[in-house]
Amino acid sequence: MKTGVYCRTSGDLDSSIEQQQIAGIAFCKANNWDFEIYKDEGVSGYRKYVDKNKKPEVKKTDDDDDLDDPLNREGFSDLLHDIKQKKIDKVWVWEQSRLSRRNRDTENILYMFQKHNIELWEKDKKIDLDDPQTKLLRGVIGAFSEFERSLTVGRTTRGLKHIIDNGERSYQAFYGYESVSKNKEGKAIWQIVESQLNVVKFTYQELLKGSSYKKILYSLYDNRFVSLEEYKSLQRRLIQIIRHFEYTGYTWNYEGSKIYQGILKGKITDILFLNNPKYYVPCLAYPEQIVSIKDWFFIFEKSIIRKRVIDARKESHLKTASTGMSTGIIELLCPR
Repeated sequence: MKTGVYCRTSGDLDSSIEQQQIAGIAFCKANNWDFEIYKDEGVSGYRKYVDKNKKPEVKKTDDDDDLDDPLNREGFSDLLHDIKQKKIDKVWVWEQSRLSRRNRDTENILYMFQKHNIELWEKDKKIDLDDPQTKLLRGVIGAFSEFERSLTVGRTTRGLKHIIDNGERSYQAFYGYESVSKNKEGKAIWQIVESQLNVVKFTYQELLKGSSYKKILYSLYDNRFVSLEEYKSLQRRLIQIIRHFEYTGYTWNYEGSKIYQGILKGKITDILFLNNPKYYVPCLAYPEQIVSIKDWFFIFEKSIIRKRVIDARKESHLKTASTGMSTGIIELLCPR
């Protein structure tokens, strides 16, 4: 069997992945143990917000508590899988908080280690999971780590709120702009892609005339505004692109972002409630105004109504299919 060297950084970056990995490998080699490396790069609150789709294999969530959930960490999930497959009999970590900073998760993890007879090593010290004093100390350390984490989350949230409220929020990629460099603070500097913005302008104009997305896509391709490859890409993305409020030259502040997400998820039905200057600020990353705020809301409202109609049809079809299946099963089990 092997030793699982688990390396993880959180948002506070108290020790680097490389530092942990070097120490873990050195310890295993000093003891002549075979080893396997498992890593999870930390994600700050801001990074999670702007880049939350970077790893689609990890469960998407807006709940910061879930971000620390061990099952949301790819590397740790792989470690658990290999433990259950009897490939790992020891686990090395830089410190116990690398497993989790939440007491309930730590207890579940250590219970699982005991169940599978896993030896836990913290740097060069073996942790006796059955020792009462260790359990007590573990609880104290776990409580402190959880308290420290809550402070870190609070600071991160305040920093994120400041960025959004100042109109500084940007995305990993944004149709109509390309990132050309970074400023002194490490933030992307965006440059207009004229051909893409012309596509956005044309789409807004046609939507205001009452055209459908399907007809607009055909027109874009027929008039050679887009290539065949981009046409295929826009078939999947055009509606999501047009929903970006940033094309008005403004962006949602922190409160506006929450309301906007509530509308998309169907939790808020009054769309025009969002049409209030207190919910948006000038957009610093994408300042070009492609459509007026009034016209954007008109198009957005039609888009949401369309989405609700489609969702209602899907739900109706699912119910019909479910009823049909259950009826068929009943008839098979209870023939007349």
